[in-house]
Amino acid sequence: MAMTGLEKRFVNRMQKAERNVGKVRKNLALLDIEQIREVLEIGCGIGSVSAYLAQTYDMQVFGTDYDPGQITVA
Repeated sequence: MAMTGLEKRFVNRMQKAERNVGKVRKNLALLDIEQIREVLEIGCGIGSVSAYLAQTYDMQVFGTDYDPGQITVA
């Protein structure tokens, strides 16, 4: 079942994307990221975290989401 327009507006907010990237950044500090080249993001939404990983760390990121509309945006 695809998300409603209201759900997408809530989930796709820039503030939420920034919080998610912040959480990922904090957790990556605990890892040896030099060894990470490929990432699978399940539930990628509009792809904010995927884009961050690809742009900042030059990782190859594969994202998937249940909602085709989210994938289109990503």
